Amino acid sequence: MECKVCHGKQQPANIRGPHGLHNVNNPRWVNGHLKFAGTGSRCKNCHGLTGEGTVLSKTPIARSFNLLPPLSGTITVPANTLINCGLCHLNPLGGP
Repeated sequence: MECKVCHGKQQPANIRGPHGLHNVNNPRWVNGHLKFAGTGSRCKNCHGLTGEGTVLSKTPIARSFNLLPPLSGTITVPANTLINCGLCHLNPLGGP
């Protein structure tokens, strides 16, 4: 359930990763993912048509991420949370 176990710590932050996924639990991805989101067409496969999260985006364990400006602080996501756009910022796809 953790990419770095098999793929190491320094996977590039992109959307062409192993298994067709982006980096999971990687601060470089969390802090830079908006430049890849665009219209969200690839995001919708796992995160839902309106970025609301689906069973494919559910976190198996609790995770914490440091936010970048203009946001600040840390967001903690409990285990079994559907990862969606509205957890950290306004949802550009219109969902929660």
